[in-house]
Amino acid sequence: MRRAIRKTAAVIMALGLVLSLAACGGASEPSSIIIKNASVYTVNEDEPEAEAVVIKDGIIEYVGDEGGAAEYEYF
Repeated sequence: MRRAIRKTAAVIMALGLVLSLAACGGASEPSSIIIKNASVYTVNEDEPEAEAVVIKDGIIEYVGDEGGAAEYEYF
């Protein structure tokens, strides 16, 4: 009897773990960080300042004005 209860408990815990991991699956779209209305100082002598930055998957995708950053918004 105890053995059956232990097996059932183990199966329920394993199922719970599998469902928890499945719920943590990746998003359908890569996550992005869009920073707007900022004072960004660059090392580019031609454009030493910017007002927006877009970071996608840990990589800086865009640095410039807010109009250009708006192209990365997909809400």
